[in-house]
Amino acid sequence: MKIFNTKERLRRTDYFFQKTISFLLLINLIFVFLVVGENTENSVLYSISTILTVLFLFGFIVFDAISMIKRLHDLNKKGTWYFARFIPLYNIVFELGLVFERGIKGTNSYGIDPRTLDNKNFRKSIIVNSCLLAMLIFSIISISNFKKQQDLKLTSVIIENPKINDYFIFELEDTTGYNYNIFKIDNIVGDSITVTSAIYAYKSEFDADKALDENKNSGNDFWGEKEKIIREDLEYINISKARREKNWW
Repeated sequence: MKIFNTKERLRRTDYFFQKTISFLLLINLIFVFLVVGENTENSVLYSISTILTVLFLFGFIVFDAISMIKRLHDLNKKGTWYFARFIPLYNIVFELGLVFERGIKGTNSYGIDPRTLDNKNFRKSIIVNSCLLAMLIFSIISISNFKKQQDLKLTSVIIENPKINDYFIFELEDTTGYNYNIFKIDNIVGDSITVTSAIYAYKSEFDADKALDENKNSGNDFWGEKEKIIREDLEYINISKARREKNWW
C-alpha cells in the first residue's frame, strides 16, 4: 500500500492504527522539544529541535489528511468530505463514523475491498502496529518521567543559586483547595532577596504554571506587593517548581 496514494481505500482498523501512531509520534516529538528547550543553553540545538517539530507537524497534517481521504473512499465518499471535520459538533459524529463504520463491501468507485486482501498479511500488520503502539506509549511515559526529573533538578539548582527574574511555584497551607501560588525574584543584594507574589492562588501546579506563562509580564493586575526574604528562606518554602527564563542570544 502506498502511503501517499489517495486513490486507495483504507479499512477502519488500518485507519485507527495510522491515526493513533502518527498522533503518538507527534506527542513524542513535542515532549522531546520541551525537554530540549528547557534543558539546553545551546541556541543551535534549540533551533534545530524547533525546525524538526514544525516539519513533523506539517507532515502529520498531510499524512492525517491522506489517511482520512482514503478512509472516506472506503465508505464510497468523495475526498472533499474531509472538510466536514471543521464543522463544530458534527465533526465529532463525523470522526466517530470514520473509526467505527464498516466500509462498503466489495468493489466500489474507489477500488477493491481492502478486506478481501491477504488475511495473513493483515494479521501481521496488526501485530506490528500493536508493538509499535506499545513502544510509542512506553517512550512517552519515559520522556515524561525524564522531564519531571529534569524539572526537579532545575528547581534544586535555582533554589541553591537564585537569580533576578527567577519564578517559583510553591504550595500553600490552605483549606479552600487553592493550594498553589507564584512568586518571582525582583532583586538580590547579598543574602537579601526582594520577591513579588501573585495576587491569586491556584488549585494545582499546572494551573499556576499556565497562569505564569500567560501573565508573567503583567503588571499590578497579576503581581501583588513586594517583600524581602533572606536567601536561606528559599530552602524552607515548599517550592514545587522553579523556572528560569533563557536568553537565546
